[in-house]
Amino acid sequence: MLKPQPTNFSRQKRLSNPNEFKAVFQAAKKIASRNFALYIKKNNLDYSRLGIVVAKRNVRKATTRNLIKRILRESFRFNQTKLDSFDVIIVVYNAFSLLSKQEMRKAIDGQWRKIM
Repeated sequence: MLKPQPTNFSRQKRLSNPNEFKAVFQAAKKIASRNFALYIKKNNLDYSRLGIVVAKRNVRKATTRNLIKRILRESFRFNQTKLDSFDVIIVVYNAFSLLSKQEMRKAIDGQWRKIM
């Protein structure tokens, strides 16, 4: 019987300190779309880590910023086992906040498939 894959988003799977973000921004490959940019850098760990940047300048309402972060984290949780060991930062642009929840999820899932 197959064991279910872990789909948690624990503290170790987050980019949380400014030095980690800086390291990714300096050495990453950038994949840009109309709605957001992905910065991807290979890491030496056995798992991928995620960082999210949703600037108040781009998305004014806090509730919308939080919704976007929840959708991005959920998408990462379901796709993290298919990714290699990467550090990923998602920078959200203003256009992303204009999409519906389903369109947001579809857009980010499409990018995960490109990375895989």
